[in-house]
Amino acid sequence: MVAIDAKLLQLDAETPSVELHWNGISVHVSTTDGFITASQHGTGKWCWISGSLPFAAVPGNCGIVVHRGRQVIASGEIHVRDHVPLRNVRRSGSLPNRILGEFLLRTARPVLNIHFWHEDVAREIAALPAAAHSHFEIRLLTPENVDPHTVENFVNHLRATLRFRRISRLIVPARGRDIGGLVGLLQADARNDAMAMRPQLFTHTKKTCYLPPQAQADWRRGLLSSLATGGNLRCAIRQLFFPRTAMVCAGERACLEPFPGIDGPRQQSLELAGSLAERLFGRRPPEFTFSAGTMFWLRSDRTAKVWTAEKLQYVASRLEPSESLTEPSHAHAFERLFPAAVADSGFRVSLM
Repeated sequence: MVAIDAKLLQLDAETPSVELHWNGISVHVSTTDGFITASQHGTGKWCWISGSLPFAAVPGNCGIVVHRGRQVIASGEIHVRDHVPLRNVRRSGSLPNRILGEFLLRTARPVLNIHFWHEDVAREIAALPAAAHSHFEIRLLTPENVDPHTVENFVNHLRATLRFRRISRLIVPARGRDIGGLVGLLQADARNDAMAMRPQLFTHTKKTCYLPPQAQADWRRGLLSSLATGGNLRCAIRQLFFPRTAMVCAGERACLEPFPGIDGPRQQSLELAGSLAERLFGRRPPEFTFSAGTMFWLRSDRTAKVWTAEKLQYVASRLEPSESLTEPSHAHAFERLFPAAVADSGFRVSLM
């Protein structure tokens, strides 16, 4: 069963029909067969399309073609496992991706992780997914020294104003600022296989002190809008179901280091990242994939194949206290090495 946005299909004009193809077998799905029904879900109207395939076709690749009259309005290929489409392999138009992205948003139970420092920024981040709130679980990564009343106030705000499936809390060390939160998240997921397989967006509320407040807000929105809003949100989730895709970063905010002109403390953090790579992996990656802002989607079951429990413990033991953190530091070194090591180990670090 897949869902198609009724607005995209212009159901007030001519009702579409769908064909599924597998190994020379075609299954025609149309309203006359009673397979397409319009139903109301949230604020949008959707058509749910279902059809039967031979048992031998599952799992496997099936072609999908959507017609309106004699016109083909979308076609592509989906991978079917136990009658549930998991990933879109190739396509000739954007509609199958939108179908699958919405399906995964509704079923994959994505997690929005917020490393909590500043309540005002946390409210801003939590509001970004907008209409998708009811599909998300939110997990607060709270350092040990954060005021519990501030956290309670924020949770009450979430429950009163936004619809999340569940709100949970994970206590993380007060070291390395947001990097301590990321390391704590990865260590917790290593003990929870179910959580590790879910798409997760890692965010934090650290303010960039050298920028004026409005510039800070514009920078955060520019970074997170491509990861947590609209069709990009669905695309990011969908990419994490591609084989070997471990991370999805905001393309316009990602960069590769070193680059011309880098010097001073940042250069020293890069040198420390290289030394850390040699200590943990026996080699330096050919380039450092730096996810600016350290906000990205990830599948921690895949990153765990690179960043094992032993490696994470080594990093955690060397993170500097958050209140005195400046570059160069082990936290900044890990920030640069984390995605670089994932990419260098054969996993995909995709850019939106």
